[in-house]
Formats: sequence, structure tokens, C-alpha cells
Amino acid sequence: MVLLPILYEIASAVLMGLMGLNASSAEFTFYLPPEILPLLGKKPIGMIIGFLIICIYIRIREKIYLKRGGTEEGYALYVETRRNSFRFSLMMSITFFVIAILDFFAVLIPIAAMLPPNLSEADQLEFVGVWMTVLEGFTLGKSVCLLLVIPFVMLFSYTKRHADPKLDKLMPFIGVGLVLFATIETLFFILLF
Repeated sequence: MVLLPILYEIASAVLMGLMGLNASSAEFTFYLPPEILPLLGKKPIGMIIGFLIICIYIRIREKIYLKRGGTEEGYALYVETRRNSFRFSLMMSITFFVIAILDFFAVLIPIAAMLPPNLSEADQLEFVGVWMTVLEGFTLGKSVCLLLVIPFVMLFSYTKRHADPKLDKLMPFIGVGLVLFATIETLFFILLF
């Protein structure tokens, strides 16, 4: 069942990429009904891979701790330490760095391989622009922005708690309210326009 959301995001990226090909090719036409568009995932594939790596890291780290003779209570205490917070921040930063670099090269290498050698500088810029648009439609190259997040990830404390947790208890209700509002607005535009 874990594969279902992963496949859903991959299928969303492919569908968005195929829709992006409409802008770059006059012969290619691919359209989706407007009702389906809000249901498509918009996260870049690189960010989804990064999230999966972080989830796997958390599970493996816990299993290694327990395998080395630790207890579940001891692990719960370790999770609240500053050392754990720093290690987690460091691992996330390294993951984000690697994902951003791989995503950059996932765009650079295909464009460099397809670039015709005898084009003028203006034609080369146009060629690169068209293919950047196509690859961004498939969500490639959009995870490079993770490089900007790394300093904030390193400075964030994962063990710090709010002094007043009342707002945290309201967040699920606020989220459900916003989803209902978006659904009503979408239905309104579908029915009236």
C-alpha cells in the first residue's frame, strides 16, 4: 500500500509533463478534463524521493537502536535529545543537497546531449528554454531549490516544543476547513463556468 501514493505522484508528474509538451510542440496535443487538474500532485519527484529517504532513515535508525540492545523507552528519550536533533538535521541537509545536485544534472545532461552543435547563440538559448520547459513539466529541475533550505534545516530544532499547545490542537480542524473551502470553490467554478 505504500507504493500507491508514490505511483500516484509519479503518474501526476507524467500527466503534467505531457500537458507541458503541448506548449513546445504544435503536433502534440494532450489535455485533461479540468475537473481532474486539482487532483494531480504538484510536488517534484526529487522532493518525494527525499521525503522517502528521510522516512526510511527514521525507520532504519530506530531498528538499529533496538537491535543494539536499546529499549523503546530509551529510544523515545534519545529522540528528544539535541544530539538526535543535530544528526537528523545533518542527514536531512545531506539528503537535500544530493537530491538538488542530482535533479540539476537530470536537467543539464539531457539538454546538453540533445543540443545541436551548429546553432547560433540565440537558437541555443531558445532550444534550452524549450527543453527546460518540457523537463520542468515532468517536475525535473524543480528540486534544486532545496539548496536554499539547507541552512534553515540545520538551524531548526526538532526537539523544541511550543509553550502553548492549544493552537496545535486546532490545526487539523483548520486544515479540514481549508480543504472544504477549496472544494466548494472548485465546485462553484465548475458549475457556473
